[in-house]
Amino acid sequence: MDKFAKIAEKSGYHLCLEHSFYIICNRQKDGGESMRLSELAKYVQKKYGLGVDFITSGEVSMAALIVPGAETAFALLIKQGEKEGLDLHCGSIAAFLAKQPGFGAPICIKDRGWLGVDLTAPELNDRFLLKTLDTAYQAGRPAVKRREHMFYVADRNDESPYEDAAIPERGSFVKRSDHRRVSHHGSDVIFSSKSPVRGRDDTPPAISRMLESYDYQLPVATRREANFYYQGMMMADYEDNFSYSGQIRFRRPVYHDLSVKELRDYFSWRSRVRQGDFAPAKSGFLYLLTSEIVCQIGIKDPLAGLRQLQLLQEHYQGQDQLTIWDLKHLIQGYLVYYGIKLSPEEEEQEFAEEIKRAEPYETLLADAEGDSRVYQALLTLAKSKPGANPLLKEDPEKYASLVADVWKEIKSSPKQLAQQLVGEKSVFPMHLFADAAFYSPHPIEAATYQVGQAVTYRCKDGKWTSEVYWPAVRQHKLLPDLLHEIDRRSRLALGRGRKMKERPLPAALQEAIEAGIKTYLREEAEREKPKIHLNLASLAKIRGDAAETRESLLTEEERQLEAQEAEAEQEAAASQQAAPSQECKESFGQFDLTPEEGYVLQQLMAGKSVSGYVKQHHLLTEVLADSINEKLFDEIGDSVIEIAGTEPELVEDYRDDLSDLFGSEE
Repeated sequence: MDKFAKIAEKSGYHLCLEHSFYIICNRQKDGGESMRLSELAKYVQKKYGLGVDFITSGEVSMAALIVPGAETAFALLIKQGEKEGLDLHCGSIAAFLAKQPGFGAPICIKDRGWLGVDLTAPELNDRFLLKTLDTAYQAGRPAVKRREHMFYVADRNDESPYEDAAIPERGSFVKRSDHRRVSHHGSDVIFSSKSPVRGRDDTPPAISRMLESYDYQLPVATRREANFYYQGMMMADYEDNFSYSGQIRFRRPVYHDLSVKELRDYFSWRSRVRQGDFAPAKSGFLYLLTSEIVCQIGIKDPLAGLRQLQLLQEHYQGQDQLTIWDLKHLIQGYLVYYGIKLSPEEEEQEFAEEIKRAEPYETLLADAEGDSRVYQALLTLAKSKPGANPLLKEDPEKYASLVADVWKEIKSSPKQLAQQLVGEKSVFPMHLFADAAFYSPHPIEAATYQVGQAVTYRCKDGKWTSEVYWPAVRQHKLLPDLLHEIDRRSRLALGRGRKMKERPLPAALQEAIEAGIKTYLREEAEREKPKIHLNLASLAKIRGDAAETRESLLTEEERQLEAQEAEAEQEAAASQQAAPSQECKESFGQFDLTPEEGYVLQQLMAGKSVSGYVKQHHLLTEVLADSINEKLFDEIGDSVIEIAGTEPELVEDYRDDLSDLFGSEE
């Protein structure tokens, strides 16, 4: 272990000794890393050409990643039991990146410039992880020390005139960028004075012309991609039938990186693929072909290119995990750049990960319906499991309604509590074809591509950005505490379940929780009140049945007495109340009012009592008033009769309107 410690000390960083192991680059013979760690190791090997060697001490396996020529590591792969992690050196931005989902404090290395990544975290964004890893790799590359070149011009004291000297013609020359091809393949490539880049006599003329066309005068920033595009257009329809058993040393090559044999082998493989024979692809061949497709080299139209990319994804998805990742995001970039609209089902398939990641944000930040959806979205972002709340166990829908009422209070807060808890949409610069050699002589300058509500891609002045939901800085801390406090305070309000320990929350959130619980209790009390539903169509039958029952219970003396009282009341009413005029009868008929309803309305308009008339005719005051109000509602727009105790009264605000309709009795 002392030897391990010296090696770790040499790397320039301090380790957490409580982990009881050190870092060392040595071969792990028994293969202790898990599938997730294996995928990351393969990515590092293929993209950066770095060997990933593990050492095991007990249950812990570790491997340090060092850029060639550097003195310190830029990353550390860690596996301890079932946990897998990664420490990355990100310098001054480490503190910012550590707040992102799946990122956090460094696992082993005690340095403020380092951060840790939990590879088992479900919220970890693989694409963001690989970009951060690439940033750490680039930052770890050693600085190149350039020599200062100086020329000394000697003084000339003699007066001898300058004479031109003939420069002999060189028989052959090699351009600087061709040294790699010559040194790698030796005598396999010959350069002559007639053709600066040329192969053996059996080199196909098309390949010779393509190699000779490389333009060294193009701007350095786009020279590699631009030459690839123009050379690819020259070779768009070229076919070959050649076999080369050697391996390609580059994972992401362009034509200029390959020898003649490698080029012929590639074009032969491409010919077979175009004919439907998806033979195994060597490293770099898929990169070349997908780069041709996104550049529209040998492609009829963008839709044809999309179909070819999907075929490659289908037939080569089992090659390795990195190939699947590259093709997936390449297809997404292709759809966005060429503006190919998909059906909702196809869009959900191609952007499944992006749509799924945005779903809880849309549910919480938009006006989504469904209390259970709101509750599940909070659980998803909080990475929490449903607790043991008594109400939740008894009726999950009611508990979801309670949580949803609290969330409504949070959303309605003017302090943007929802954004502080969950996050909001943010705009990030992006490179659509980071996984391909892409160049276009006429690039798109302005465009917009919408993927549901999940992502918005925009191009302005040739620069692409993506607008996506981004988690709040304190989301991972505040959301679990919020759900805990809803659980705790709801138990207190309902008087059920054991008491829970309080967790501190901002005062605004505490107020929102209390207001939401009160809203739920008030709504629940309203729901529990018995509801009385009157069927007006059945009232006539009810009145008839009641009259028959009453009649059957009366004795003969009671009937005679009642008849005498009715006769007396009728005579009194006749002396006090006049019959409706003919004009009123005609007006009442226009609104389907019965004679009884018309009479009652006329008497109320005249300011007279109708209680005797109602009793005499065995009418129900409430039913009579409801019937009149309903028939006049379309004309007046409101109820014209209201019940004060047991006596119906006319609403004074509508007396003039009724007088205009029916006329008034003077």
